[in-house]
Amino acid sequence: MHETATLSTQTHGTQQALPDQLLLALKNMLEDRCSTSMAIRERHGSDESSYDPMLPQAVVFAQTTEEVAA
Repeated sequence: MHETATLSTQTHGTQQALPDQLLLALKNMLEDRCSTSMAIRERHGSDESSYDPMLPQAVVFAQTTEEVAA
C-alpha cells in the first residue's frame, strides 16, 4: 500500500515556507519518494472544485506505516 501526502504549512489561507530542515530530513529518509517538482506539486495541489489551486511545497510517497508515523 502506498500513501501520498502533500506538505505545506498554512496560516489563515497564507502559505508559509516549509522548514528547510524538515524538507532535507524527508529527502534523506525517502530519497526519490519526496518530490518538490512543479509537475508533481501541481498534480496534487488542485482538484475539480471551484477553489484556486493551493500547491503543496512537497509531495511524499510513503510506503509503510512507519514512514507515515515518522
